[in-house]
Amino acid sequence: MRKSKFELLRYVCNWPMLIQIKKGLLKMSLKAALTVFLLLVFTNKAFSYPDVCKGRESEFQDKISTFTQVELSGKTVFSGSSSILMWKKTHTYFESLYKNIVKQNYYNRGFGGSQICHLLINYKKIFLGKNKRQHPERIVLYSGDNDLANNLTPKQIVEHYRLLLTNLRNAKVKAPIYLITVKPSPKRMYMIDLIQEVGVLMKLELEKLKNVYVIHPFSEFFDEKGELKKHYFL
Repeated sequence: MRKSKFELLRYVCNWPMLIQIKKGLLKMSLKAALTVFLLLVFTNKAFSYPDVCKGRESEFQDKISTFTQVELSGKTVFSGSSSILMWKKTHTYFESLYKNIVKQNYYNRGFGGSQICHLLINYKKIFLGKNKRQHPERIVLYSGDNDLANNLTPKQIVEHYRLLLTNLRNAKVKAPIYLITVKPSPKRMYMIDLIQEVGVLMKLELEKLKNVYVIHPFSEFFDEKGELKKHYFL
């Protein structure tokens, strides 16, 4: 059916309105799509871990299950492999921090044989308190030698650390984080070059992150002759 001239004029005059409506819908659609995309990205980012870590969720749960979700505010959390686990009197190694200690204000959450993968998978159980507001005052980590022994590269180790740090920051953990680089040891002198490379990469790549400090004691393990100081080892 043919429109009258009046109807055609009204139709044409409404085109700007139609265009605005379409633009508005388009903007809304783009905004909604962007919102969904960002939610997906940041949600996955906050809980993701590398493929090499997948399938290992059940490992060390007998130990990790003992890390009860206690009040962590004002506390230091030490975690990592056996080099942390074996610090039985941790406060005696940090006299300036704990010289006036009245009650234990730190938790040693090390577990022998662990890798950075296990810290990634279980970071909520290890580093987060009863609720989102109860975060530790500081975090001290040592890991990486078991990773090297399981054929991970120095670059992978640094990237695993970077992802762990990202997950902690996404969980609103603002505490300073101290990373101790991989130590040399008598049993692992065969990979001394890789151990040294990990330390150099950690200093180069991770120390530039906000409120992250890399402790690199590699040279302190050797005497003037270049031999390991054996009194450091069990």
